Amino acid sequence: MSFINPNHIPTMPALKPVLPLVLSAVVAAIPLSVLSDALTDSGFDTAIPTVLTPVRLKQPRTEVPASVTVIDRQLIEASGARQLPELFRLVPGTSVGARDGWNYVVSYHGTTHRDSRRMQVMVDGRSVYQAGLATIDWNDIPLALEDIERIEIVRGPDTAAYGANAFLGVINIVTRHPDDSPSLRLRASNGSGHTEDYYGSTSGKFGDSSYRVSANTRRDAGFDSDRDGNDRRDSTNLQLFNGRWEVSPSENWNLDLRAGYKYGQYTDDINTGDLTAADHYVRDWFFSTVSEHFLSPRNSLKWQIDFAGQHDETEWRTCSRAGDIGIPRSVLPRTTLICGDINESGTNQRVDFDLQDTLIGVAPWKLVAGIHAQQQKANSKTYYQGSVERSTYQLFANYEYRFLPQWSFTLGGSQEYADTIGQNFSPRAALLFFPNENHSIRAVYSEAIRTPDLFEVEADWSYTAKDVTFADGSPIPFLGSTVKIPLRAVSPGNLREETISSREFGYYGLWLNRRLQTDVKWFWDELDNLTSSSLSITSFNPRNEGNVDQQGFETEIDFRVTASLRLRGTYALINSSVDHIYSGSFRDYEFTPKKSGSASVIFDFLSSWQLSSNYFYAYAINAQKVSRIDTRLQKSFVVGDGELRAAG
Repeated sequence: MSFINPNHIPTMPALKPVLPLVLSAVVAAIPLSVLSDALTDSGFDTAIPTVLTPVRLKQPRTEVPASVTVIDRQLIEASGARQLPELFRLVPGTSVGARDGWNYVVSYHGTTHRDSRRMQVMVDGRSVYQAGLATIDWNDIPLALEDIERIEIVRGPDTAAYGANAFLGVINIVTRHPDDSPSLRLRASNGSGHTEDYYGSTSGKFGDSSYRVSANTRRDAGFDSDRDGNDRRDSTNLQLFNGRWEVSPSENWNLDLRAGYKYGQYTDDINTGDLTAADHYVRDWFFSTVSEHFLSPRNSLKWQIDFAGQHDETEWRTCSRAGDIGIPRSVLPRTTLICGDINESGTNQRVDFDLQDTLIGVAPWKLVAGIHAQQQKANSKTYYQGSVERSTYQLFANYEYRFLPQWSFTLGGSQEYADTIGQNFSPRAALLFFPNENHSIRAVYSEAIRTPDLFEVEADWSYTAKDVTFADGSPIPFLGSTVKIPLRAVSPGNLREETISSREFGYYGLWLNRRLQTDVKWFWDELDNLTSSSLSITSFNPRNEGNVDQQGFETEIDFRVTASLRLRGTYALINSSVDHIYSGSFRDYEFTPKKSGSASVIFDFLSSWQLSSNYFYAYAINAQKVSRIDTRLQKSFVVGDGELRAAG
């Protein structure tokens, strides 16, 4: 399987010359007459691209006060990716890794690879961040790649719009509208590593409403072996269901209902002392209601309610020496081997309410403002000895004013209160200069926070062993069948929020009849009060002791040479330095590549063939060089009113 593991990333220098050869072959195959006529092709859409994520407002990319990357439908299909995280290698400055075949980590500008806890990730505006154990579990999102229209990535802090955890950036996954989905779509794929995927969807209209229903299964065997050559046990077997129904009760009112469900299993290695594997049996579900009211041509009111939950059932039988788990010598000799059933099962639930008012003034100004309320709950007898909760409330606003024909000023901010931390204010200010309608230069200053998750501030971690016996299976009468293992980790409860101050100077431009997009960013970020130490039951002491400075440069180029050829490239240079050395300082930048980049080509030829290739490299992630190339060849056939595609 072609996964990247930050704990074992092989160096593949032989791949480095492959991309130039691919690009050269593609370009050489294009007649010069085609290239010369490309810019006059009237079939090309010359509209300025729009995005909606940075300030919660749909606007041209030339007017956005942030660096944004868009992974559109064509890129998603041509990538050949099986899972969401694989796509983010196309985003400059973004690190992608996997601790297991199913356990991905994605982070903009890296920092620690322990958890994906410094990025806000949303699906249609619904956060999928799991506050209970501080992570984004990418496989637990009940969404198939085929149902995604595009992905917008805000490369930089955006707490001013989305609150805490939009710390390093925001990923907003926008799903396909039912009206834009095929009425029937079926896909089946099979590959090495026992890869076996199936997908089916149907969409249509019912009166004044539109609907889409999808089902997807994913199976694979994960990595073949670990760094020592031992067999890995990290397979995946998932079933996903997703649905969307939209109706317009009146001309000025849209109602959108979305729901999803996922269940399945991840296998896990049998570690020292384990008699059975700590496999994960998982269930995830969500339901969203989105209502948008158009009060006037210049004013709209939108509200959204989200319910989401995740349940992970993980139980296994293990054996250990009495002394290693804290049983006193007066009870049992230290070397006595005892066995029992333990678990790390848990449930996360969250409810979000979001209300947004958008006002486009008659003068050259725009205002987006609203409130957001969130309740999070985690339940685990192992990690919390029961249930813990947190409530968060946010006020946000973003004001944009075009004070001269070529100048614009944006001011935004978020006031947030969390009952486990207190109040925080996160501002953003930006000044934009427009030489003309196709180019903009931006200067942005922003501050953001990441509030400690429930595990960091509320953990009461210990194990209770059931059905306890000696190694030969005989009972231990003076201990009983249920034993509370003396090892215990309790959160100190005094953590503060992590903070970042970000300065950005950037340029976005459209060239050659808007076929060529360029984005350039220089940045200087100061990250303070980081909590990056590894947390284990024998060493649980989260502290705000990390301080990192990051300076660098990023660029992204997207060139639609002709209607049949698209070239795309990214590059990022990040210099990281810690203010002082402490025990966990390496973790503050271990997942940050000093240099990274990607290059892509999508070429349609002979009317029904498509060749696409993506190359990615990073130096270095976790002190290792990483490189990878994905190449895909597709042939299309017309079958009645539909189309059949065969690809490898």
